[in-house]
Amino acid sequence: MRKSTIGRVWLGGLAAIVAGLAGIAVGTVLMLAYGGTWGGVNGSEFTPTIGAFFWWMVALVTAGAFVVSALVGRPGPPGRARPGS
Repeated sequence: MRKSTIGRVWLGGLAAIVAGLAGIAVGTVLMLAYGGTWGGVNGSEFTPTIGAFFWWMVALVTAGAFVVSALVGRPGPPGRARPGS
């Protein structure tokens, strides 16, 4: 592969990881802000409202986690030794 192709693939993977982390963060914040009610003695207990919005946010967090987990820790190309091995 050419150096430019490797650079593009690397940047694409980095962009996908950032997008996955952003999806996790946005989904979590929106779910906690609009997907239920806060109660309890100090307002520290979250009770979700099980509805379409809640499940969309769960799906967004899950999709973001799948993207990040699919790209982080991938083995290198076959036939090439990793540093330190």
